[in-house]
Order: sequence, then C-alpha cells, then structure tokens
Amino acid sequence: MNINETFLNEFMQRVDMRYFTPALYQYLRDFLEIEKVRKHDGQYVISTFIPPFPGKPFDRFMETYFGTDGRTAIQSVDLALTNACIFNCWHCYNAGRVVSDLSTETLQRVVTRLQDLGAIVVNFTGGEPCLRKDLIEIVSMLRDDSCGILATTGYGFNDALAKRLRDTRVYSISISLDSADETEHDTRRGRAGAYKIALQGIETAKKHGFYTYTCAVPTRKLLQEDNFRRLVELNKSLGVDELQLIEPAPAGRILSTDVGFGEEEFATVFRLMAEYNLQDSGIAISSFAHMESPEFFGCGAGHSHIYVDGSGEVSPCNMMPISYGNVLEDDLAAIIARIQADIKHPCSICLAHQLRGYFAECTKHGRPASVSDVPPMPLPDEPLPRFFRILEQQPTETAGNSEIVLGYTDASATYEDYWLSVASTPIDDMFARLQISPGATAVDCGCGTGYSTAKLAQMVGPQGKVIAIDLTEGMVNSAKQRIRQQGLANVEFRIGDVLEELRGFPAESVDVAVMTWLIGYVGCDEIFPLLKRILKPNGVIGFVAHLDRSPEVPLSVFEDITREEPQVLMKAVKMKFPMHARGTEAHLRNSGFEIGTLYEGTFDFFCHRGQEVYDHVMKSGAGTTFYFSLQPSARERLAQEFVRRIDERYRGQSEIRIVHRYLVGIGVSAVQKLLCQST
Repeated sequence: MNINETFLNEFMQRVDMRYFTPALYQYLRDFLEIEKVRKHDGQYVISTFIPPFPGKPFDRFMETYFGTDGRTAIQSVDLALTNACIFNCWHCYNAGRVVSDLSTETLQRVVTRLQDLGAIVVNFTGGEPCLRKDLIEIVSMLRDDSCGILATTGYGFNDALAKRLRDTRVYSISISLDSADETEHDTRRGRAGAYKIALQGIETAKKHGFYTYTCAVPTRKLLQEDNFRRLVELNKSLGVDELQLIEPAPAGRILSTDVGFGEEEFATVFRLMAEYNLQDSGIAISSFAHMESPEFFGCGAGHSHIYVDGSGEVSPCNMMPISYGNVLEDDLAAIIARIQADIKHPCSICLAHQLRGYFAECTKHGRPASVSDVPPMPLPDEPLPRFFRILEQQPTETAGNSEIVLGYTDASATYEDYWLSVASTPIDDMFARLQISPGATAVDCGCGTGYSTAKLAQMVGPQGKVIAIDLTEGMVNSAKQRIRQQGLANVEFRIGDVLEELRGFPAESVDVAVMTWLIGYVGCDEIFPLLKRILKPNGVIGFVAHLDRSPEVPLSVFEDITREEPQVLMKAVKMKFPMHARGTEAHLRNSGFEIGTLYEGTFDFFCHRGQEVYDHVMKSGAGTTFYFSLQPSARERLAQEFVRRIDERYRGQSEIRIVHRYLVGIGVSAVQKLLCQST
C-alpha cells in the first residue's frame, strides 16, 4: 500500500463522518492521483496549503469548510514580515513595494487578528523574513489550532534561529531553489552565493526537524527532462521532503514579459508530477497550478486567502498588486470585507493570469495601487472550482428533512411506549422549572407525539393557545390523538419545517416556546434567533436536546462501518447537536437570552444483544436517519453487520448499557428570569 492509500485509510478512520459526503471522498481520491502525501513528525502533509493531518489546525480546517457554523472570512495568509531583501530575484512579485517595516507590536496584533478572522495557515514571508530580529516574537503569536510556514531564501536562517523556531507553531521551512546549477541559481536570485545560502538553509531546516520543501519558479528550460531530473536529484540528496513549483505569474518584475506558462507548460508540469510522485522517489513534487486548477481548489485570492505586505498593505494575493487598505489605518475585518465585496467567490483560474492587463495598469507608477484609484476589477464570469461546487452542493448530499420524515414515520408507532418511557424524565424536569401563566400563547417546536404539547395545553389553560409544529405526519397524528383523549381543545397543529413555520410568525407574538429532542435536526444558531424574534419581551424558551455523539456505542459502530465502506453512503449525516452546555450558553446569550437553567444529564436504556441495540436505534427516530442515508442495496447487509459488531464487542456480557447524554435549558429575558426556579 503506497503512502497516499495509507493516508486515505487513516483519514477515513479518524475524520468526523459528519463532514463526509460521497463527493468529498471522490474529490480526495482524484486529487491524490498525481499528488504525493508525505509523513512528517507523525502527521501527513497533504499539501502545504492545508494543515498537516491529524491535528487541531486540520480539525479547524475541516470545521471551517464542512462544519455547522459556516465559513470564516479567510483560511490562509501570506504575511510579509518585511519588504526588504538582499536578493534581486528575476521574478520578484514584491517588486515596487515600499520598505517601511511594521513594529513588533503591530505584527503581533496582526497575527492575532488574522487568526480571529479564521486564518489557519500563516506563511511568514517577505522580502526576507529572517532579516527581522524579532521574528520569534512575531510567529509565537500562533495558537495551537493554527500552523505556520517560514518562506526564506536561507539568508539568516541559522542554528540559533531554527532552534528557537522549533518551539513555535511553525512546522515547515520553505527555501527558494531554482536550479541544480549553482551559477544559474545565483543569476536568477541576483546575488553571488545565493545557491550556497539556500543549501545551508536546507541543511539547517533538516537538522532541526522541520518539514522542508524547496520552491522553484520554473522556466521553460527547467521543465526540460534533464534539467528537471537534476533538480529533483539534488533535492533528494539534500533530504528535502517536497519540491514545489510556483509557475511564473505575470506579476512583479515579470508582469510585462512572456515567461508566463500556457497550456503546454502546465500539461508538462502535471506530467512531471505524476511521473515522479508515482515513483518511490522519497520526495513529493507539487505545484500551484494543480492545487489551484478548476478541478480542485481554484484561485482563492481574496476569498479564502489574502496577502499582507511588509508595510501593512493588504491585497487579495501577493501576485495582485492592488491594496484594499493598510493594517495601520483600518481593522483587518473591514479590509477583508472590501476585498470580498469585489471578489465574491473563488475563481477557477488564477486571477493574476486572467487579469494581467488590469494589474499592469495598476502598477504603472511602480508600486501597488490603491483600490480607490483604479477602475473596478473585471472579474471573469466562470463556474466555481470543483471544491467549492462540492460545498455548494452539500445540502443535497447531507441527510435532511426527507430522511427525517422517513425515520420518524417509521418510529412513530413505537415512539410513545418505547422512547418516551425513559426519555420523558428530562422533559418533566424542564416543565417543572418553567413558570407559564394561564392564557399564554405557546409554541411546541418539533411536537412529536404530543407529550410536551399536552403539558403546554394544560398549563396555558382554556384561555391560552398552543401551536404545535412537526415535520412528520405520523407524529402529528399521534399527537392529535393524545390531545383528543385528554379533552384538550386549545391546540393548533401544523405539519411542516419548524424553521420555515417560525419565520412566518409575527414578531413578539408568543409567550413561551419549547423544544424537546428537536435541537440537532436544527442548529442552536438557527432556531434561537428566530425564537427571540417571535417571543414577547417577557418570553421564555425551554428545551431538552441530545448532546453530540450520543448515544456513543451505536454511533461509533455505524461510523466504523461507513468509514470502511464510504461508498455505501448516499448522503452525509451531519446533525447539529450541542457539544456541551458551555457552547449552548454562548448561543443563547448571542441570541439575546439570559440563562435560567442549563445542565447536562444522562439516562440509560439496557439491551441484551446486538439486535436489541439495533431495534433501540431504529425506534428512537434519529437512528433511522442514518439508515435511510445508506444505499438501499446495502441497508440490510449493513444492518446485519451492525448487529454482528455489537454482539462481538459485548461478547460475554449480560447486558449492554446505552447511555444517552442530554442537555436541559431555559432561556429567559431579564424580566422573566426572576420567575424561573434555579437549578
């Protein structure tokens, strides 16, 4: 098994399956066809654009793109610590920028603010970043869920600096190396001795245990077989982990030249990548052109990536000489918002290539222009890159209302006698803590079989009213029967999506809202603001919700099975259950509620064999959502495999304890808070 397959298998074993969609799995397989994963310090480096796996930065990367809270403003940054450099590189993309270094404190603030806005990978570059005597103080601002790269010519990168750098979140060193020929490299870097400096930098990086890669800005000459082979062999002899090709873009010193690559050159780059990466050569060959192609990530300039130069000017990319503001004069969030008002989505092809004439006009005075001084950027009208098409299509590849309806329709017949026989206890406790006045108007969100609906109807009395909403007709029919049997006449039932129904309520029209076992199918960030809008000033909400990854035993077995056979999933099962009380408290407060009650608890079901565990899951409703997300042809086979694994796991034990972790909460206004019983 090659390293790519090893990585993919380990990724599938570790990744949170809520992020998984069939399209994402195929995307990964296609991406790795000519890429080569590297192993370093117990982690896999898929690409230096992406944090190493596994680790907190990678987890944040996945949550950013595939989680429930939506994308952050940016994900990666090139941060020039200075525009100064002792080299005079042939291609320099930074040419023409002012040398006016920011203070240590300013750069520390910038690094912190970038992470606040979502930056996960920070590439510390220049100019030559090692000219900064305070480099360690700056990069030390990286948090444990971020990672850094130092991009250098090798100048100033010595043992003392490398040793201190290992104590930071910088995991990788990038060294510029354009040719295996010393004279040619020196010429292209505009300084005698540049080659020896680069080789010494590589040796130092390897000595101190960094993931070490070289960057080459290739010419057509370098792509010739013998020249490229010599550069690869040199890198291998130095122990370099990766050779990265940064294809020449029409920017900086080569903006007005014809050295830029066309289709023929890009095809050659991809062919060389495939040829060398499929060999067991001990080195990976990567390229911007492959990562940023329409089939993969596309051009993220301004959308997921920005550049901050050494004087604080902020551009969508270091190859786009246009400034949207300076960190000394404006907050980064406002600057990024201006960029993204222009660049509203990622592009399929590098914008520097596509808008060459526009950027030539921007730099006609020898330095990057202010966005206010140039015409609007003429963005091309083109399809999204494949990665972002996958994100856009996520809702159709994620289990939703149709699977929930199927699941709870099947479960409605047994829900009352089975599930509520135990799961009603936290509901009863929530109601015991709610103070509801007779005559109140109440809404039961996700009413199920009407257990909470009946309690509300009794508490508001004949003068009050309850509006009960559920997505599933079977559940609503059971609820109606309960209400009739109890002789209650103050309930209006609605079948539909809870969020859509709530959006139609008049503002400040409801006194109380409850949700029992609803949160998870809708997110706290979705429903709390809607409830705040429709509640009267002294309104109150009460809820009982499963906590995330509960019950752990059946969920872990289901995930193990689908990790081994990801192709059996038709849709991802990405629920929005709270992780813990602390996060839910933040959602409540952000939505304008104060906390009346908020606590975690557990209740248990006991089974004796695997088939009973399977039946338990299917009777709860939630488990059937997983079932209906599987390929129909695989459902019965995998159900049998589920039972077999449970029996194997609990062999020799007389009973199987299924623990359900839950959260009970009451959100109130300041006026109403005094009326609620404390925990």
